[in-house]
Amino acid sequence: MWQVRASVASAVSTVFVCLLAVGIVSAQVPVATAGQTPGFEVTSVTRNKSDAVPSVGFQASGRFVATRASVRELIRIAYGMAGVLEPSRVIGVPGWIDADRFDVVGKTADGAPQPLMLLMLRSLLADRFKLRLHSESRELPIYALVMARNDRRLGPRLRPVADCTPESQGRETAPLPKAATCGGRSALGHVEFGGLPLSMAIERSAVAREVRRVIVDRTGLAGAFEGSLDWTPSELATPDANQPDPFSAPPPSEGASIFTALQEQLGLKLVPSTGEVEVFVIDRIEHPDPD
Repeated sequence: MWQVRASVASAVSTVFVCLLAVGIVSAQVPVATAGQTPGFEVTSVTRNKSDAVPSVGFQASGRFVATRASVRELIRIAYGMAGVLEPSRVIGVPGWIDADRFDVVGKTADGAPQPLMLLMLRSLLADRFKLRLHSESRELPIYALVMARNDRRLGPRLRPVADCTPESQGRETAPLPKAATCGGRSALGHVEFGGLPLSMAIERSAVAREVRRVIVDRTGLAGAFEGSLDWTPSELATPDANQPDPFSAPPPSEGASIFTALQEQLGLKLVPSTGEVEVFVIDRIEHPDPD
């Protein structure tokens, strides 16, 4: 799984290992009933007007710590959108949720697992920012991920492997090499993964950040895969200097576009399409009361 952790200072190899669990949590919990979800035992929210580098992360000790984070980023993480940084998926937002920055800390004594802490972050947003939202499906432009070749041959950097679960043992796929991480790394211009389905490895990685659309896996490829991908980010994907993006990294100086790289390296391609996309509509949000 992909871990929700990011920092501009170390984003050249930003590691993600928990968004699969985020998707499961999102599917199971109604977004408009945040009061029913567990909360942190101690919370702190303060306005940050400095030029500090934004960072967001979960700690094994049971702490969620965000430094100079926008409320939009907090919403994206809490509701499983951290891999798809697309403004059209959060609707009805006031301008200050991007412009104003906050230091946010949530603590729980028992070292709760990250999926539970994501629910606690939802409760924090509901309590401190009075956030109320609901989800709905809308027909939006997407990219369909399909096979690039008629013979369905995989690219040189993609191969089937055993997945990250014990029940995968005995399948007729190559095991993960000892050096591979069960999960992946994602930054602008680079993605690597092991033991993940393509729907997880591509849809929730920096590839979605690059193309600015939801990606839907329509390859028909089942099972888990190992792969890596390198490309030169487009100008659209390069972070705005005035609004640092904690989920990005400096782009390489030269190389293939994401569309060319997918075909040449993985044997896949992105086809423009439309589809039902889950969006989040903000019904209410307020500036937090100071600590």
